[in-house]
Amino acid sequence: MAGGKGLNQCGVCIKYFMFVFNVISLLAGIAVVAVSVWTIVDKFYLEAILGVTLYIAGAYMLVAAGCIIIILSLFACLGAIREMKCLLISYFVLILLIFIALVCGGIFAWIYRGRLQSELKEKLKVTMVNDYGREEELDKTRGWDYLQATLHCCAVNQETSWKVWRNTYWGYETPAERVPVSCCINGRELECKDNNKFPATSYLYTTGCYDKAYSVMLDNLAAIGGVGVGIACLMVIGMVCALALVRQIH
Repeated sequence: MAGGKGLNQCGVCIKYFMFVFNVISLLAGIAVVAVSVWTIVDKFYLEAILGVTLYIAGAYMLVAAGCIIIILSLFACLGAIREMKCLLISYFVLILLIFIALVCGGIFAWIYRGRLQSELKEKLKVTMVNDYGREEELDKTRGWDYLQATLHCCAVNQETSWKVWRNTYWGYETPAERVPVSCCINGRELECKDNNKFPATSYLYTTGCYDKAYSVMLDNLAAIGGVGVGIACLMVIGMVCALALVRQIH
């Protein structure tokens, strides 16, 4: 039920501060969704190769969190302007639950962060050896090609990693080829595929993909983590404002 007559000057300030704050939270929620979707779409090759991992799951969780923040911000704006205790209390409880889940998720991610490194290397090896080139694993093949061409790398490990391609499913199926075209430096594919010149490392990416892919993953995790900390701070402010306004409404 709306109550504006019972608010003193302090209560009115809290009311409009909470309204403005939740408009900002609404925009922040949209930004969270945008950043998370960008992370998923822009680094699709990691998802194609890795499948569902803590890294990918974290990005999808932030998309969900952003959508929830957008909805709750709308409710909070309505509750503040109309001075509706039931909406404000519901907002507080829901934000508190999401905050607890976010903190638990952050702790879990921190504890298991070491698994990302070993999981990445293992997934890269398995998909390269067993899946690349198979018709039924087209997404992984495309993911590997995009990974190598974009990060300027070849295979998994450093230096002579390109030699491993001969011992993969793709290598057995294409004995005339030494490496996939995506291992060749852009514009030098003809020289790279010329067996008379092979292995001319000036035409071939010799750096393994593991270190570069891991660096990309860490950069994106840092972005996701920063967004998560920002969300947590907004939630704390939102909860304080909601409680303060509830106490002012008679």
